[in-house]
Amino acid sequence: MSLGEKQINIRDVWQVAYRRKWLVILPLILAMGASFGMSLMLTERYQSRVTILIRKSEILGPEIQRITTRTGFDVIRTERELMLWQQSIKSEITSPATLIRVINKLGLADNPKIKAEIEKLSFDYPQYSKKELMDIRLIKELQDQYIYVAFPGQNIVSIMCQSEKPLEARKMAETVANIFREEQIKEDLLRIRAMQEFSTEQLSIYKKEWEDAEEDLADFKKNYARARVGQQVSDDILNGITSEIDQAKLYMEDVIDQRNFVATKLENAGIDTESLTLSETLIGYISTLNGINRQKASLLERYQRTDPKVLEIVGRYSRALDSLETLCINGVNNLQLGLSGLAFDQAVDYLELSIKVDVAVQEQIILNRTLEKLKNRYTSRPDYEIELNRLEQKALTKEDIYKKFNTQLLGSRINEDAFRKEAENRYKIIEPATLPLRPVYPDRLKIIALGCVLGLVLGVGAVLLVEMLDNSLRNIEETEDFLELKVLGTIPKIEVKRGISSRPKSKPVEIIG
Repeated sequence: MSLGEKQINIRDVWQVAYRRKWLVILPLILAMGASFGMSLMLTERYQSRVTILIRKSEILGPEIQRITTRTGFDVIRTERELMLWQQSIKSEITSPATLIRVINKLGLADNPKIKAEIEKLSFDYPQYSKKELMDIRLIKELQDQYIYVAFPGQNIVSIMCQSEKPLEARKMAETVANIFREEQIKEDLLRIRAMQEFSTEQLSIYKKEWEDAEEDLADFKKNYARARVGQQVSDDILNGITSEIDQAKLYMEDVIDQRNFVATKLENAGIDTESLTLSETLIGYISTLNGINRQKASLLERYQRTDPKVLEIVGRYSRALDSLETLCINGVNNLQLGLSGLAFDQAVDYLELSIKVDVAVQEQIILNRTLEKLKNRYTSRPDYEIELNRLEQKALTKEDIYKKFNTQLLGSRINEDAFRKEAENRYKIIEPATLPLRPVYPDRLKIIALGCVLGLVLGVGAVLLVEMLDNSLRNIEETEDFLELKVLGTIPKIEVKRGISSRPKSKPVEIIG
């Protein structure tokens, strides 16, 4: 590789590193020492953990189990459902409502240091009370630094709490876990109550449907028996009801035209027709008029239009309509709209005509049902057996549904005391909070390791920088390249081992003489 204008071979890397070893060692020692010193300055935090196993209920009936766990782990089928369930559990544990209970229970707001901070913040945020600022401050701190949630298994929840003191960490973990269990049990109890209320109401509906099916079956048998013995409705009765329907339709159309005409006059006078609402008295009177029409329809099933009984009920209906104007006057007065003169009379007419329209519509409905009922009742039915079987099957089905639901409801009832006793098994703490012996923060080994890496990076960088700035000549090739001359000879460096003299030993001279 190249450094500036010099060439360094791979075999020379080790020699360079060895020659500049202090440039590597010194930053390494300094960085490790600085990281260790910084870790000593950080505030230690201890962590305690509670692990909760969420299991199916062992004493609840199947229906209650289905409702109380419909969003729990046992209905999870996909990874997305598991993620949503875990996110829901985590949100419940770290929710402001849960954390406020933790703050109040542990007395975290009594910290003098935090109180001093809140005193300063109260001047910057006057729109918040000191308690609100305290809650916001502590909730944020707990969510970001002190409370963590993990899921070691699909139905296992781990709650980890940190504090500067081991005892406080364990107490916080126990408190958060207990509050979480209490809230889960409370939600299950609310679901049970809602389910039982719903089941009781639904049971009444099933019972009513069963009774109606039995009544329809009995009416069918009785009506068909009447038809079989030769009871026939006369053409006069059918024609009379048809005539009554036509007359009611014409009357309704005429009343609607009159009401629209009066409404136009009121709008021109600047009066909103929607303000002309019906009082309870008028609504009750409409029910009375509809009741008279039902009585008339019932008589028309058996008698002709000219029969005294029918004429008497028609007279009652006419007299009731005559009294309607007085009730409408009182109704407009009670609205207190400040109307007078022609406007008041028009408002009375509008109310009266509106009621007549409603009653005429209901009269047509009642008469059409009566006509259809008569046609069906006295028409021969060659498919009697099919219809009879259908009604019998319907009655049996409704009875079966009612009895099964009633049995299920009785089997699923449970009192709250029994469910509370089961809480130990349903939300079971499999790992209680323990007193932490070592701090989890700061992680000194990790910090020192990072310091070591940083020191090595700085040392290697220093070596590279020094090598790039070093302009000395290290070998023959660099010398020839730099001087652009050939080297004629070199003086080798003679290294002498210790304990060996650099001078050659001479032989002793012998003198002969």
